[in-house]
Amino acid sequence: MTGIETSGASGSPMSSMVLPALAQLGFGGLTGWAVGFFFKKSLKLLALLVAVGFITVQLMIHFGYIPGVDWLRLGSDFSHVVDRSLFETVWHVLTENLPFGAGFGVGFVLGFRKG
Repeated sequence: MTGIETSGASGSPMSSMVLPALAQLGFGGLTGWAVGFFFKKSLKLLALLVAVGFITVQLMIHFGYIPGVDWLRLGSDFSHVVDRSLFETVWHVLTENLPFGAGFGVGFVLGFRKG
């Protein structure tokens, strides 16, 4: 006997529940940050492309290359493309594994702010 007793905390039921949750929380935070950062950068690029496309179409209309665009009809046609069930599916996936989802959510917000 060495006189040093361990409490056996590494084998306790509490640590076997807490350590995996902390690992998932950390990994979720890291991946959330990366996705948020990439998402914001992608949105900036998409906004730039939409703006350039809009200006190009407007210039083509102005100089008579095309007769005109019915922007209201175009908007209503594209509103059907957006599928709301995609958001519901993503939300279900993120909340299914709550420690990972919580870390991912916080990481996503931080990465989005940084990007």
